[in-house]
Amino acid sequence: MHIEAKTLLSLLSRATLTISLLACADSWADPGRAQVLKVAPSLARVEARTTSGGYAFGTAVAIAPDRVVTNCHVTREAQAIFVVKGGLRWDARAQLPDVDHDLCLLWVPGLDARAAPLATSADLRIGQRVAAIGYGGATGIQVSIGDVTSLHALDDGRVIRSSAAFSGGASGGGLFDEDGRLVGILSFRLPAKGAYFFSIPVEWLRERALGLSRYRPVAPLGEARSFWERPQTEQPYFMRATSLEAAQNWPELLRLTDVWVEAEPGNPDSQEFRDKALNAPVKENRELQ
Repeated sequence: MHIEAKTLLSLLSRATLTISLLACADSWADPGRAQVLKVAPSLARVEARTTSGGYAFGTAVAIAPDRVVTNCHVTREAQAIFVVKGGLRWDARAQLPDVDHDLCLLWVPGLDARAAPLATSADLRIGQRVAAIGYGGATGIQVSIGDVTSLHALDDGRVIRSSAAFSGGASGGGLFDEDGRLVGILSFRLPAKGAYFFSIPVEWLRERALGLSRYRPVAPLGEARSFWERPQTEQPYFMRATSLEAAQNWPELLRLTDVWVEAEPGNPDSQEFRDKALNAPVKENRELQ
């Protein structure tokens, strides 16, 4: 039987990927290996060739056979974007960026990927098990299991903080629930000790994903920055509060929540962080006794 080199390369790459995923899945006791293998066909590697001639690397998740989503901070300076899957490489012909939310949709004709089933951040609960899956450097797909630790309301969605760790190359990868549904796009982490890993809610891309009328040719996205990349004073309150919590700067956190409660009286996050600021010194005193 004659097998073309391109086909053989694809088969070998898929076999290697399967072995790698089986090894990673050992730590995911529930739902287990079957779910890891189920979501893997929806993932791809992103290579963005920048105007300086270098490359930025990330991960993408398929939401349609010819459509993937990644982070705009991966593709911001790209003059050309390539999607790599199964040992093959496709050109992204057009993009639909939502820089403010750090979501960049790519049209990749011929990709024929398996679309990930979508859920929403509204379906999540604190303590729920999730998996962060993406391409972490040169080691292939990496799987990290953790729990949802907080959900922060923003722009008709909830930004997801979890203890499922991921590295820079996994940016644009997927946060999946126990049923293998995509609930978030891996995006950023705080430079602090502890589990401060954040994912963008998928509902931010639901209504804009498939129509091509607003897509435009791949080109650098300019100087605009997403909500989490802006100077700290311009970031959402929950991010400023989380940074102060990580630094255990309780007096400053208390002052911030005074302002936050006034600015967003219906947001329960403000009272939760306020309670942390008020109770933290008491806990510390008890530990010293």
